[in-house]
Amino acid sequence: MNNEALSKHFCSQCNQQSVFTAAKIFYYYDLINELILLSQISQYRHGQLNMVYDMVDKTAEDMLIIYDRNFSNYKAIALHLWQ
Repeated sequence: MNNEALSKHFCSQCNQQSVFTAAKIFYYYDLINELILLSQISQYRHGQLNMVYDMVDKTAEDMLIIYDRNFSNYKAIALHLWQ
């Protein structure tokens, strides 16, 4: 998994021992049916709120979406209401 092509696309992180490729995953999960409905994989440094902003267009009108407190801001709420 730690190759040059992935490192170029997703960026890399380092610690005291080595350099490694890192990515960030965001998904909407259906609790009742135990399914992942929508998913996105992005660069590690792409923020979680930016991933929410990217995914709002893909949500359906009848979806009940619950976020934790780190996702609460007016822009995310407004984007969902406008959707």
